[in-house]
Amino acid sequence: MEIKDTLAERRKRYGSFVDNSTISQKIKETMRASPNWANLSTDKKECLEMIAYKISRLLTGDPEYHDNWHDIEGYARLVADEILRKQKEPDQIPLFAYDPKPNFENFSYAATPKAGEGPALYDADDSGVGVPDTGSGN
Repeated sequence: MEIKDTLAERRKRYGSFVDNSTISQKIKETMRASPNWANLSTDKKECLEMIAYKISRLLTGDPEYHDNWHDIEGYARLVADEILRKQKEPDQIPLFAYDPKPNFENFSYAATPKAGEGPALYDADDSGVGVPDTGSGN
């Protein structure tokens, strides 16, 4: 199957990608602006964002397509099971410890050199976004 056929099939099932993206992003923006968003662990945030995506598919495409509803149930189940696991095993350290205020001071992507280890990809003050840093300081 060629990509154009796959995309045509998805459009028929889920509706316009632009419409789907617009609805999904509006739902996610609303969630991120909520008072408790910053207090949620990453798994809960990801769960809610994936559910938002599935909801947008239901609203732009075929609401009778069972797979979307099944996926929503699955994402919610993953979080619910994790909550129950933590309640049963409170003394165990989770695989990924949750830090509500992580320190990204020394964080870098593998492809991005740390300060002083190579050329910067962009001007430090973002004045030349999209333009490699020439080191001129302008």
